[in-house]
Amino acid sequence: MNFNQMRNVFIFISFLFLIISCDKIKKVETETFKKDRLLIDSLYKREWLKIDYGNDRIEEVEIYVTKNNDTISNQFKPYKNNQIDTLNSEFYDLKISETDKPNIYKGQIAIHSKYDKLVLNKKNKSTLEFHYCEQNSDSIRITTKETKSSNTIDFEFENF
Repeated sequence: MNFNQMRNVFIFISFLFLIISCDKIKKVETETFKKDRLLIDSLYKREWLKIDYGNDRIEEVEIYVTKNNDTISNQFKPYKNNQIDTLNSEFYDLKISETDKPNIYKGQIAIHSKYDKLVLNKKNKSTLEFHYCEQNSDSIRITTKETKSSNTIDFEFENF
């Protein structure tokens, strides 16, 4: 077999491998958050990609796409047998609720990662910082909350 024949066989096998491997990804869905008014004229759009590999393996990835199509990933949730694979996930749960005070809201953010079950002691220390913007009638300020003992932070903020 000469060089050209070997090259053609290699190209053919590579092409078959590409077709077979692409067959394993069943479905990719994107969901754009169109209701978020802050993102309408933004420099980026926020989307969730859902990739179904079959065999009860699914991945959800939150991405931000700039107007130049540069992509930054944020949250990552792999599923095995319809359960989140907590050892390989990085995501957060954010809850916001109104209070009795005007323009004041309560919030809670829980960060989930492979370090959720880390036993904290003298060798293993953890600090979680959460920074957020608050807006009143004439200014914006950045507020920081911190915890060294939990993956959850409760906070209160003003949004005029």
